[in-house]
Amino acid sequence: MKNNKITFSLIASLVLLFTAINPAYSQAYHKGVFIINLSEGSTGGTYSTYSNGEHTNPIGYGHEGGTRDPIALEYGISKHFGIGLSSGTDFYYVNAQKYYGFGLPTDQVKATTSEFTIDGSYHFIVTPHMDFAAVLSLGGSSVFFSGGSGDQSYKYTSKGGIERLGLHGRFYIGNHFGFLVMASMFSMTNSTNGINNNTVGNGITTKICGSALEFGFCYRIRK
Repeated sequence: MKNNKITFSLIASLVLLFTAINPAYSQAYHKGVFIINLSEGSTGGTYSTYSNGEHTNPIGYGHEGGTRDPIALEYGISKHFGIGLSSGTDFYYVNAQKYYGFGLPTDQVKATTSEFTIDGSYHFIVTPHMDFAAVLSLGGSSVFFSGGSGDQSYKYTSKGGIERLGLHGRFYIGNHFGFLVMASMFSMTNSTNGINNNTVGNGITTKICGSALEFGFCYRIRK
């Protein structure tokens, strides 16, 4: 029993010493950490189209839901602040006649949005096994769809920018692997100005404002 007490005291002392020397490493998020996030989820909001330069009289307007599939990288520049990059793709099935003024036998097109952003994060809750952060993302975006064949083929591309504000929570079950949940609000506006190879939707801007909820995995690489 006495030997067990000595062993336990020695282990406890080593743990306390390691924490004192490396306080950042006892936390789920710290300066120098590098994190990879991979998630999937749902997105939705107001989907609207306008003539380029016109944002008051929509050609088409409605609520559309879609799916989302992003990946993000983050680096800790301090114990609370981080910077990163993210890339995401969303998919919406929308009515071609309603939003873009051309008809199809199925009425719907699969509109694909893409984004590439620079992210800034503030981690306001950090414990040894979880962290919660507010994240602001700014970058470029696009909307694209194509299909058909021959005289019935169609293609539309528009480009612009996106702003996204989100809350991220990560829960670690070990030193590296964890689970991720993210909720965000976003607004993107994409114009066809300067794009000359569209066969439909010429002169039409696509604007999407909404929210997203995602779940996934994260992997933490310690410095």
